[in-house]
Amino acid sequence: MKQKLHIFFRRVSSANQDLATQIEFDRPYRELCNKEQIVEVNEDDTSANKLSVAQRPKITEIINLIKEDKVEKVYAYERTRLFRDYYEAQEFCHTCIEHNVEIIYTSSSNGHMGFTGDIFIEGLLNLFGDIEGKNIARRTVEARRKYPPKKYGYVKTKQKTYQKAAKTEPSLTQFFEEIQQIDSLELFNSFLSKYRKVLAKPDDTLIRIATDPFYAGYDLHEGEYQLPHVDPFITKETFLQIQGQLSPLIKAYIANIQKLQELYIDYPKCGYCLKSLRPRFNSDRTEVYFSCSKGHTKVYYDTVSINEATKEVIEKIIAHLNVDRLLVDSSNRMKEIKRMIKKEQEKTEVLLKKAEDSILFSKEGYDQNWCERQDYQEILSLQKDCLLFVDEINKKQQLLIENKQLHQLTVEAIEKQAELNVRALCDLLINDVRLYEQSIEFDVNKCDYIFNLDNEITLHLKESVS
Repeated sequence: MKQKLHIFFRRVSSANQDLATQIEFDRPYRELCNKEQIVEVNEDDTSANKLSVAQRPKITEIINLIKEDKVEKVYAYERTRLFRDYYEAQEFCHTCIEHNVEIIYTSSSNGHMGFTGDIFIEGLLNLFGDIEGKNIARRTVEARRKYPPKKYGYVKTKQKTYQKAAKTEPSLTQFFEEIQQIDSLELFNSFLSKYRKVLAKPDDTLIRIATDPFYAGYDLHEGEYQLPHVDPFITKETFLQIQGQLSPLIKAYIANIQKLQELYIDYPKCGYCLKSLRPRFNSDRTEVYFSCSKGHTKVYYDTVSINEATKEVIEKIIAHLNVDRLLVDSSNRMKEIKRMIKKEQEKTEVLLKKAEDSILFSKEGYDQNWCERQDYQEILSLQKDCLLFVDEINKKQQLLIENKQLHQLTVEAIEKQAELNVRALCDLLINDVRLYEQSIEFDVNKCDYIFNLDNEITLHLKESVS
């Protein structure tokens, strides 16, 4: 039988930190393992406050290995090296307990509490880590507003003062002079188009510069703090005047950009190379499109064309959908599942009460190895079963909610002739979309309640759905 892995995980939040301490603390544990079992995972310059699990591929890979029952132990310096977010930490602990994976914190000898194996105790400890992480993040943000590591248009001196950079001073000075004259969305768009080239910055950066009080020598986030170490480009009064003028224009600009980016479906794929496509703006930012031509015929569609095609396909699908039967069947099945799970849950709760009583009223007295006792392990197992029952009911309830949502949306579209909620229907009825030179292909989320319709629907340009 193949030996399970011992994963040594380390993380630092910024580039100016190193992993030396964490490596040294887990060295004695590595020396006790077979080399074939050891997997070392290092996350450099990775903030657990800023990035979710989905944005951390290395920790995601560890979770997948645990779920595949390939891991025996996970080693980390202490809890906050793995996660800062309470919910992510709890989910990880639950996964480890479920798959019999032990977590070892290598700094336990320095006063840090080791892994208890109890999801409730771990919850309290993870909550403290979450609070600490948020406090660190808040203090870091406050410090960076006043003393940023870098700020466009400035040179930071050794005395921690910020002097205007000679190279960009003329352009930025002109930037702040011209922006005071803007009073319409048309002028604002022209201004962004000009300074996109002059400063070589994208629109979001230009807006950030225009709305940053640092360039006036102030921090106005909470209160009013003058920054004497900053050489300002404009006065505080001019800055506030600019904000008054720009605020409605920025909102209108962002709304227009969001409208251009609106897509009923998730991002489509290229039908030739199956690459997931990302939206792009044309040069004057009046259109958002998806394009691909890597080694094949060029594919090009703007969001308006894709949305029109998607709406036509959704209309065809709901014409072949029996939502009344779907809702009746799923409601009946949900009631049956709830009864079965509730019965098992009640049995488990009785056993859990007996196990707890056996510890509370034990005649054996206090035992320092209480967590290794069979009756305590039985409690952990029963607590896990209870959580699984709740999780199973929630999953089935979510399926029923989605079916009810599908029923409501379809009835509104057909009987009440309401405007189609295409985005919501796409989430329920379409799996995938592929773009070709002359056609768009839709994968239908086929089920027993869609009749006389193929799994794939192809819409040809300037033609009807086939």
